[in-house]
Amino acid sequence: GSARNLGLMYSRGNLVAFVDSDCIVAEDWLDRMVEAHLKYEYAAIVGSVGNGTPKNLVGWTGYLIEFNEWTPKTKPRIVKNILGGNVSYKKERIQKHNLSYTDVFPSEDTIFAWDLQSKGEIIFFDPSIVVYHLNRTNLKILLRHQYILGRASAQARRTTGLYGKIFTRYPLLCFGLPFVRFLRAGFRLIKQDIITFLIFMAISPIYLLCTFSWSVGFVSKGEFGKTKIKYNHENKKES
Repeated sequence: GSARNLGLMYSRGNLVAFVDSDCIVAEDWLDRMVEAHLKYEYAAIVGSVGNGTPKNLVGWTGYLIEFNEWTPKTKPRIVKNILGGNVSYKKERIQKHNLSYTDVFPSEDTIFAWDLQSKGEIIFFDPSIVVYHLNRTNLKILLRHQYILGRASAQARRTTGLYGKIFTRYPLLCFGLPFVRFLRAGFRLIKQDIITFLIFMAISPIYLLCTFSWSVGFVSKGEFGKTKIKYNHENKKES
């Protein structure tokens, strides 16, 4: 979050685009981002994510857990969340509301999206804007990452009005979520791509194991430190 705030603070363009270090952008990535902002008046444009580790089953698992609703074959639509590795903003909208990212990694994007929408702004998903995510291919590392994701998700819901606060009040309900997430992902994928759906079914035991790790992280009540650097365009002008 602090790194993204630095990017917002020192960028000079009217549009600010973010990509993560574990993503590879398509050749036309920036062109398509600019085209989307010219076409739509929305504050944020989010692109899709392709699988950058298609020859590894653990990689497929991580990819389908995190990005099954953000694949290049899904439809354009208004969305509620942001993908930090494939997003761009009209900077004036961020300045207008004086928004900044938190350091609740990796839910800083979810919190930022909630803050943005609470100000009346809209996020649009354009699947033609593609990055390829280099997923974790070691099961132990993936399980640890899912644990951290769950822990960050819990803190995001404790500190905002995000949907799902009931799970922070009744954390044992989280252990039913792996099955709910499995069914939702399956229904999405069978409508998108039958080959990907068959891969999803083949990795289902690993998928469920990893989503259980997420649930354990959610109920752990781990806390994240305060944001080191907050974006404030007024402070930048003064400096």
